[in-house]
Formats: sequence, C-alpha cells, structure tokens
Amino acid sequence: MYLNPQNQQQVIAHITKIMKDLKLLRQSENIGVNENGESELATRTLTRFDNNNRFDIHDLADVIKTIRTDKPLFRDDCPHFDDPQLMFLDSIESAQEMSKEKIKRFMQPTAVDSGLFARFNTRAKWLQDNQIHRPKEAPAASPKELTEKEKQQAAVKADVDAIRAEIDAIPGTGQYAANQRARLHKRLNELLSDRNFKYRDRFKQITLTGLEALKRQMADELRDKDSPIR
Repeated sequence: MYLNPQNQQQVIAHITKIMKDLKLLRQSENIGVNENGESELATRTLTRFDNNNRFDIHDLADVIKTIRTDKPLFRDDCPHFDDPQLMFLDSIESAQEMSKEKIKRFMQPTAVDSGLFARFNTRAKWLQDNQIHRPKEAPAASPKELTEKEKQQAAVKADVDAIRAEIDAIPGTGQYAANQRARLHKRLNELLSDRNFKYRDRFKQITLTGLEALKRQMADELRDKDSPIR
C-alpha cells in the first residue's frame, strides 16, 4: 500500500488538480457525479492511488465510470438524487418490484399535490431511458480444492470441535457443572499437546495412538465425568 499519513495531503492535492483538469476539459463544473457521490469519489480515488502508487486523468475517468455504473443515484444526471422518498428507486428492477400498495402511495392526492408523483415519474423515465439495471452479483468463487494434508487437518479439527461441543453441552448452570466443563477442557488440551499419549484398549488388547487414542480417552472421561478416573 502506498498511501500513508506523510503523503496523504500531497496525494489529495494531486487528485484535486486532476479533477480541475477534467472540469476544464469538459468545460463544466460537473465531472460525472453529483454532490452525494463526491464522498464516494474521494474514497475510491484514494484507494486507487493506494493500490497503484499512481493516479492520472485516465484513472479518474475510470473511477467515475465505475461509480456511475455501480451507484446510478450518484450520477450527475440523476433526477431528484437527494429525494429521500426515491432512494429505493435506483434501477429498472426496483421499479418493477414495487408492490401495488407502494405504487398507490405515489398516486394519492397528497403525493400529486406535493410533486412527489411527478418526481417519481421523472426518475422512473430516466431509469428506463438510460437502461439502468441492477448490477449483477458476481458469481460465487469456486471452493478451493483441499490438499490431502488439508483434508486430514480439517477432519482432525472437526473431531476435536465435536469433543469440545460435547463438553460444553454438559448440563447444569451451577459451579459443579462449570468445574466439570473446565476440567474436561483442560484435559483435552493436555492430550492435544501430548504427542506420545497412548490408549490401551483392554477388550481388544490393542494400543491406540494419535487422534483415535485421544477420542477414546475423552469418551471415557466424559462418561465418567461424575467420578473422574484422574
């Protein structure tokens, strides 16, 4: 990142000069966004510099174009952009989705007399004339394909999380139950840090290690939580 407290004022002055140059080229005080869009423009221009360590008139034009596409109510030609009763009306789709009840409110005598009905029609026609549609949502990113090691780590985490959840589910709100939960969480953490821990299955006459040993030991301790064997 290239923007910092030391150069911020210099960068702002540089961007301001470029905006003046664009106004001069357009022979207009407008540069494509209205008053409500000025804050968005300031934020995006600084972000652009922060990412690229440069900013020229082409960058400014691109930022303005993006704002006008993403946030049509910030366009300098948007009619009645500061009308709070029309903030919802920002695309052809938003007009099409209006309920009958909502449409009726704009057609009531009070709405007609106050000019709201006329402002609504002007905004709706502007949306239609400029073919302003709701931006399409970007497709969800495909889930990352896990490596075999990551799959194993995820499986271990899921098993450990299940044991923690079982400990947390021990019933009771008193100190006795709280002590049980605290003791078993401590025991689980001890086993997780003990790489040499082994579990002896007396029935099958086998010795388990690793995660299986931990799971069997914690199952025993959860079963015997009211008369701990340790």
